[in-house]
Amino acid sequence: MAPACFDTYGIERYDELVHALFLLEDRFGIEPCADGSIRFTDEAIQSCVCTWRDWKEFLEKGKITREEYEDKKDGLVG
Repeated sequence: MAPACFDTYGIERYDELVHALFLLEDRFGIEPCADGSIRFTDEAIQSCVCTWRDWKEFLEKGKITREEYEDKKDGLVG
C-alpha cells in the first residue's frame, strides 16, 4: 500500500492514525504490547512485518540499497 493511501483515508495527524489502529485491531488483530510496540495476532501479517524489519536492518547495515529495500517492500504484498 503506497503512502498515498493515507491521503485516501484522510489520515494527516497522529490522533487520526491512532483511531485507524483501533479499527485495525478488530479487523486484523493488532495488539498493543507493554513496551509500546504493536503486534499482529494474524501469523501471516506478523510474518510480513518481521520480514520487513529484517530488510530494514539490512538497509541500515548497508547490506542492501534503498532501491532494493523499496523493491522488496513492493514485492512483499504485491
